[in-house]
Amino acid sequence: MTCQVVLSRPLVLTTFCAAFLAGALVRVYPVDAPHLLIEFAGIALSTFVGAYAAFRLQTRREDARAVATRAIVATTLLVELRLLNSILRQAAVGGTPAGDPFAHPVLEGALREPDLFDRAAAVALAHFRSLLLDVQNDARAAQAPRDPEDMRAFQREQLLRASVRGKATYAANALADVKEALLRNGGTMPPPIRERPSTLDVPPTLHPSPFEVFGPEEHADSV
Repeated sequence: MTCQVVLSRPLVLTTFCAAFLAGALVRVYPVDAPHLLIEFAGIALSTFVGAYAAFRLQTRREDARAVATRAIVATTLLVELRLLNSILRQAAVGGTPAGDPFAHPVLEGALREPDLFDRAAAVALAHFRSLLLDVQNDARAAQAPRDPEDMRAFQREQLLRASVRGKATYAANALADVKEALLRNGGTMPPPIRERPSTLDVPPTLHPSPFEVFGPEEHADSV
C-alpha cells in the first residue's frame, strides 16, 4: 500500500501539469488545438503506463523477497522444532529435563512478525508456543531447590513433574499441525539426524574439522 501511494503522487502531479500546459497552449494556439491535445494525451498515457509498470515491478520484487524470507524462516523453525520434539517426547514418557531445554529463540522471533506466515501457520505457531511455555514454567518450578526433608516440597515437586509429562504430551502432539503449516509456507525439512549410539563401547569417528583449529590438532600436525 505504501508503494502505491508513493508512486501515485508523481503521476498525479505530472497529469496536472500536462493538463495545465495543454490548456495554456490551446488558448495560445487555438488552430492547433486538436493536434496539441492528441500529443498531450499520448504523453499522459505513456507516463501512466511507465508509472504502473514500475509499480508492478517493485511489487513483484517485494513479493519474491517476502516468499524467500518466509521459506528461510519456516525451514529454520523446522530445525528448532525437530529438537524440541525430541525433548518434549522424552519429557512425556518421564524424562527429567535439566536446565532449560525448552528454549525457542527462533519461534519467539517468528512470532514477532505476525504477517510473516499465513493465518493457519500463525495460529498453529502461537498455539504451540502457549503449550510449550506451560511445559517450560512447570519444568523450571520442578527444578527449584528444596529442603530434602520437606515432604510437602517433595510432593509438590512430584506433582509438577507429573504435570510436565502431561503438558509435554499435548505440546508434542500439536507439532504435527505446526510442521504441515510450515511446509505449506515454503519450509523444507532439515537433513535427517544420525541417532545417538546406545552404547559408547565403540566411540564415534571424529570427522575432519570444517574450520581452522587452534588446539591439539594443530600441535599434532606440527609434531
